[in-house]
Formats: sequence, structure tokens, C-alpha cells
Amino acid sequence: MNISLKRQMRVHDDVSAIIELLRSEGHRDVRLLCHDHRDIPFAASFGDVPYIYISDPHAYLALLRFCRVNVTYRVHSALPCMALGTPFIKLSYDERALSLMKTLGFEEWNIDIVRESDLVARVRERLAGLDRLQTVKKSADPKWRELKKTQDDALAEFASAVRSHHRGDC
Repeated sequence: MNISLKRQMRVHDDVSAIIELLRSEGHRDVRLLCHDHRDIPFAASFGDVPYIYISDPHAYLALLRFCRVNVTYRVHSALPCMALGTPFIKLSYDERALSLMKTLGFEEWNIDIVRESDLVARVRERLAGLDRLQTVKKSADPKWRELKKTQDDALAEFASAVRSHHRGDC
């Protein structure tokens, strides 16, 4: 994580506290999802909490699609949840993630762990207000459509340029 060493030292305690919070809120099947093999030693350090390492992208997306709620530090985990409609709580620690969440219209749902003094309290608030996530998503929908159109147009232009090059029209 690209955060201060002092903050990095708190991450293990924060994750432990979030696990306990989830369990106290009735989430019995708490698991740590690793999308990168480098996450495994960290995940294994929680002992009584199973971790899952998935290298297959389809299995990864299926797991995210059907999980009850995803509390995540990872953009690679939050984005599929946004697209699939899976409830999630994003914990951001750098400008890249903060900017992305703002661009996608989920800024108010994001938790900036660098500035947040009581991370567990903010996660508890999000858990209690998961129904509000649908409102956030609905207000972000025009932005998503705009971004999708921009992406679709750019990919169509790229495909056209490739076809043109292949034909020797360049």
C-alpha cells in the first residue's frame, strides 16, 4: 500500500476490527479474498479467517457477484461490485482510488482511510446504510453511461484504425 508506514502498521488491526464488526452484525461467512498471490501471507496472518485466492477472472467475478457485502481496499474488487450490483464498502488509501471513486460518482460512499480517524465507525455506518448504496448508484448512473459511451466510441475508433491498417489504407 502506498501509505505511510504508521498507517500501514494499523491496517492489520483495522482489518481485524472490521472482521469482528462483520461477525457482530451477523455476517458469519467472513472470508478474505486475494486477487494477487502477494496478498496471501497477509490474509493468512488472520488465522481463524479463511482466505480465498482466485486466479481465474470468471471465478473471481462469480464470487463477487454472489457475496453478501464486500468490504475492500482494492479497486479491482470494488469496480466489479459496482457493475454487478453487489453491496460494497470501498476503503481508499491513495489518490488513484479516491479520484476513481469520485469520477464514477461514488465519492460519498468511499472511505478515505488516510484521513479517517475511526475507520471501524465509518464501516459500521456503511453497513447500517447499505440501502443508501442503491441511491448512490442511481445518481451515478448518468456518469456510468457517459463513461461507457466514451469507452465504446474509443474502442470502435481503435477497431476501425486496426481494420484500416490491416487493409493497408494507412
